[in-house]
Amino acid sequence: MLALIPMLLACPSFACNAHSAPWGPSQDSPQEAFQTARDQVQEALRKRDWKDAEALILTQLEAHGGADFVRPYLVGIEEDLRRAMFWQTADVPDSDDLITGDLLRYSPSSGQIRIRYRADNAGDFVQEGQLYVHPAFFADDWTIEFKGRSDELRQAALILNFDSEVFYVLQIGSSIKGESVYYKHTLSRLNAKGRGKQQILEQLDPKKERKAGDTVTAKVAVSERKIIVHYGGRKIMSVDNPTGSLGTMAWLSDQKRAFRPFGQFIVDGKVDTGWMTGLLDAAVARSRAAFDESWERPAAFDAWPTLESDGEGELDLEQVLARVQFVTDYRNMAQKANVDKIRELSRKGRGQVRSLLDDLNEKGDKLVSPKALGMLTLELGMKLDRPSLALESLSRVEFADGSELDQALLTADLTAMAGQLEVAESLFAELAQSEPDLTYAKRRQAECALLLGQPERAEAAIRAGLAAKPLSATLHELEWKTVKASKGPAWRVVRTKEGQHFRLFANTNKKLAHQAGAVLDEAWERCAEFFEPLLGDQPPSPAVLDGADEGPHSIAYLFAGEAGYLDYVRDIAEDDHEATLGIYTPLLKQIVAWNQPSYSALKRTLRHEVAHRYLDLALGERIPRWLNEGLAEAFAASWTKDGGFEPGGKIDHWLMSIQANPRIPAPLQFFYMRGDEFSANSEANYAMAWANVHFLLFHSKVGKKLLPRILEGIAAGEDPAYAIDLGLDEVEQPALQAELLAWLKSELRELHR
Repeated sequence: MLALIPMLLACPSFACNAHSAPWGPSQDSPQEAFQTARDQVQEALRKRDWKDAEALILTQLEAHGGADFVRPYLVGIEEDLRRAMFWQTADVPDSDDLITGDLLRYSPSSGQIRIRYRADNAGDFVQEGQLYVHPAFFADDWTIEFKGRSDELRQAALILNFDSEVFYVLQIGSSIKGESVYYKHTLSRLNAKGRGKQQILEQLDPKKERKAGDTVTAKVAVSERKIIVHYGGRKIMSVDNPTGSLGTMAWLSDQKRAFRPFGQFIVDGKVDTGWMTGLLDAAVARSRAAFDESWERPAAFDAWPTLESDGEGELDLEQVLARVQFVTDYRNMAQKANVDKIRELSRKGRGQVRSLLDDLNEKGDKLVSPKALGMLTLELGMKLDRPSLALESLSRVEFADGSELDQALLTADLTAMAGQLEVAESLFAELAQSEPDLTYAKRRQAECALLLGQPERAEAAIRAGLAAKPLSATLHELEWKTVKASKGPAWRVVRTKEGQHFRLFANTNKKLAHQAGAVLDEAWERCAEFFEPLLGDQPPSPAVLDGADEGPHSIAYLFAGEAGYLDYVRDIAEDDHEATLGIYTPLLKQIVAWNQPSYSALKRTLRHEVAHRYLDLALGERIPRWLNEGLAEAFAASWTKDGGFEPGGKIDHWLMSIQANPRIPAPLQFFYMRGDEFSANSEANYAMAWANVHFLLFHSKVGKKLLPRILEGIAAGEDPAYAIDLGLDEVEQPALQAELLAWLKSELRELHR
């Protein structure tokens, strides 16, 4: 039995804050003793001394049972205890326990593998429509040898898939003596972009066999240059492989119920290790899920009884806006009627709202009272996603008596939305000080600190809030995100790659961690080249913007497989990322990805997320979602197959997605799409985001000026929607939209030629 070297490990050393203090008695105060014990726990976890870590945690809980200063740390303590207890009992499977085929050879470091499949053990193949696809991606020359009865072989077609666009189809022929019907050996090429058009490359009459039950053998050898077919021990076909790719394999079978391969076949070659490490990752994730489901908190936690929360203080901005009371000071009924009419008209779309705002700016004092004018400007500013305008209008409104708290909340929220995070954090801190029960203020204070890249300040705000409201749901949710993010994934073994710009943590093999770290650093360097025409000649400096004194600062996590990745991002991400390959979270400042079976797909994912990190440092979190994703996709598409950097690469997958989607938003309307609207149909919207940005950057003289105008406006502090307004006001919008649609139609026609 071949053992797969376990690659799943403990907490990253950067998060441990370990000290070498002895574990004996201390003369410190209870709070100091508690902090010393916490450092000792982190040191034990770093060394993977799981049993010692468990004992230390339980000891500190008993020593400080019920202490108020412990309560804000309970979530983190519980997570540490779960990790320590899980890894004492975790069962890491062997290589041949991970797959259904007979594993004849496997090297976790090189990816060299040899597997034998039979009719009863082909469960590794995944059904996709009529295909049964093997999940491995090949990284070097490979072969597949198969043998069986001739009538079995002719019922199945071997599919070789290159880059999800070009397929080769091999059908083994059969000719039996005495029978008039025979099947030719056929090797065809199928272009997925060509509406399934099949081109026969070679066709050969088979040698006659004596009887139908005779066993025949065949072998296919795939390299970056050739596809060679042997039958009965002799070479019968050889065609060029113009893609230069090694691809994947699948079978197309006429079996209607399940895939039942003939006789046996052996796959031999080097695969991207993402397939096997992903299987291991999934097995460990299932084990951890089962552990968490059966886990019971030790009695030591009972010293901190559950407290009832009355729900007070769990506000949001919409609630504040709904309940706030303004003094309108109507001079007559006509003014009130004008206010009602303006509010009614403002429901008719963005163009109408902008027109109403222009009218108010020109003659508002003739239509409504000054105080009502300020109120309407605030409301219209919110409808136009212009928080800076809404914030400015607060100086012209009068709040009703008793609305002082709402006024302070509204001011702080609009300040944050306008991108003035330092000021907003201070305003929320003042509110939290004066209103200890208002958990909303503490949560927003913490969120501002996180967006500023100050997790320590955020943790302090969360702990202060939990001290006043121990059961605040919103604070606990944010607390859990920061705890998980600061501790990192619950790995057993970790590889660390210190690069010039990134510190990468991975539970993959050492080679892949090194390669991924190099991809991250190169992508960062290319970001400066790609985004300079859009952002100016002063690229963001991580050390300056994040307050770091020296060294790499950007954090990236690379998971061995999808299962562990999903478990982690469900806890830390702001949105649903169930079908993603990677994420960048501006709140926690982390890149997170998983090792896809295809190394080329992993590189593309990492480059996409690096672009998000770069844009976050350059512009903050206010960049519109469509523009953020479109720029990241355009950047990630800038690499050629041989590793060269050539901006302007097309993404056929997104073009096909656009063609398949009957409801595509008009391009210029798309510019104002909100984040929640974008997420509601992410497949179509990612496609349109890339298409819009790609067109504007590489196919439109107007667009090459429009995008810099928008991005420069955001960088200068303009509200993003207002920056888009000003940019579009300078162009002939109908002409630009017609030009974009014409380009898109041309690309779709070209796609299938």
